[in-house]
Amino acid sequence: MRSTKKTPQVSARTRCGLTMIEVIVCISILATLAALLLPATRSARGTARRTQCQNNLRNVGLAVQAYSTAKRGAVPPLTGGFSIAGPSRPNTAPWSVHLQPYLESSPLYDSLQSAAPTEINQLAQLQIETYYCPDAKNSGKGGLSYVANAGVIANDDWSQADSIAHSRERYDFAFNGYGEGNLNAEDQLLAVASGVFWREPASNAGLFQSPRTLDEISRADGSSQTILLSENLNTRSFDPATHTGGWISDATGDIAFGITLAGHESGGQFRVADKETPGGVGVVGGPIETGLQLSEQPVSAECRINANRSNAKDGASPRPSSGHPGVVNMAFADGSCKVIFEGIDPTVYARLLTPAGSQHGQVSVSSSDF
Repeated sequence: MRSTKKTPQVSARTRCGLTMIEVIVCISILATLAALLLPATRSARGTARRTQCQNNLRNVGLAVQAYSTAKRGAVPPLTGGFSIAGPSRPNTAPWSVHLQPYLESSPLYDSLQSAAPTEINQLAQLQIETYYCPDAKNSGKGGLSYVANAGVIANDDWSQADSIAHSRERYDFAFNGYGEGNLNAEDQLLAVASGVFWREPASNAGLFQSPRTLDEISRADGSSQTILLSENLNTRSFDPATHTGGWISDATGDIAFGITLAGHESGGQFRVADKETPGGVGVVGGPIETGLQLSEQPVSAECRINANRSNAKDGASPRPSSGHPGVVNMAFADGSCKVIFEGIDPTVYARLLTPAGSQHGQVSVSSSDF
């Protein structure tokens, strides 16, 4: 007899989605992961930008070495060589123009020497990628993020926009009196021992005609202990109306960095500390062998790395600064590019600027000092 008992049917319920609690849990997990990953992503991007800046600056430093090889060891002048006549004013060609043939920009270099004034302003607005840092704000028209080591600068020149007064013919380093008639070969020897890049003399009648070569730097303080170039956030982009700013500028605040020291004299010649003024360098009446002897805290606060970064004046703040937190990239005379901490000892920093300070009373710097 056939059984009439029915087999029970199992009802299958298909789930169509997540519950509200599960959605909230998923969102919480994703938010936590994002919170963990975003800082790492920002840090990675910041590191990548700093690395790109290092690469650019290293290439500029290598261009200085290539220039030096072609010019019997000389470094480019801070300004010199030829005039670049724009519509509003002529500029004396800065180091950043002289390096262009060594950065694959020979056509631009040639054009700057022959173009009409109206064409010059157009050329000056070109962006040279190697000349700016991706973390800098000065990458606009003709931007230049990197500046050259100009050594000791008079305080009344240091903060003056458009000043072109900083030159080795001006300073009385040997303490033998102000004025052109009192400046001698010792003054200029001490000047060029305090920094690497100097303006070419306006006349060939000067007492000291050539800055130190890279070979001389190597034999003196050492090429790995001498800064060539640094970053500066406060250079200006090119302004066609005034023919200033950018890589074509000849103003100290756009193309150079340096230090001022305790013991300034306001106006006129720069006198490097005397017995009545604490700090500075040298001793009144002392020999040239002690002419760059540093005090314990020689560098004025405004000249130190990243000083007054939040509100420094563009074009009038020729000190190292960067968009990289706590550090700046610097190129050295040996072709290396190093990260320098903004809290470096001021005396060590000052000695890194001098290419021949050890010959004039300074204690040598070792790699463990910075």
